[in-house]
Amino acid sequence: MAVRRRSCSGRTNGDRVPGGAGKSSLAIGMAICVATNRELLGEKIRGGGNLKALVINGEDSTEEIRRRVYAFCLAHGIAERDLNGLTVAGADDAWVQRISFLTTNERGMSAFNQGGLDALQLALAALHPDVIVLDPLVSFCAGGNMNDNAVMSSVMRKLKETAARCKSAVLIVHHTRKGGDAGNVETISGAAAITNLARRAIMPVTPTVEEAISWEFFLPNVYSISNW
Repeated sequence: MAVRRRSCSGRTNGDRVPGGAGKSSLAIGMAICVATNRELLGEKIRGGGNLKALVINGEDSTEEIRRRVYAFCLAHGIAERDLNGLTVAGADDAWVQRISFLTTNERGMSAFNQGGLDALQLALAALHPDVIVLDPLVSFCAGGNMNDNAVMSSVMRKLKETAARCKSAVLIVHHTRKGGDAGNVETISGAAAITNLARRAIMPVTPTVEEAISWEFFLPNVYSISNW
């Protein structure tokens, strides 16, 4: 996974987004580390063994997420039997399609959608994950305006309440606005509440050519499709 990280906090506004910086790959890797209790990405894992992680992706299929999990496991020598604590669900899952935190009311204004949160909580009650990954946030807020600070404040607070009640950590994958400075939290898209109400913001940064070469990322056939 060729990506650097910067950990920071701060405010933001803006809207659209470049992809491909490694946000989803990083989030999947962090979930696998928790589920296998292996500190492979330089982050301390607390809570002992038998931890569970739930990755919910509203953009890609479940099969695609499994491919990414497999690629990470190949790179780090993780066997399939070690992934019992990991659950993934993609955009093709009918349950995932019910998760929507925003709606538009009769006055055409954005409002918090309790039904979408209820759908998420059904899975949490069944799986009891220690870490929940929501990727990307825009997929779960498509029913309203993510630039509305008041309504996004409600979304973030409800997610924080859910995390506290379920004794889980919630990792939200979110975009930066197009043309934004890589690694700068000020470029995160949407309402300021998204970052202001987060405990921590981690900004993936695409590596330089020199860094990629030093990590041997360009070695041929390392991640060959024929090996999948």
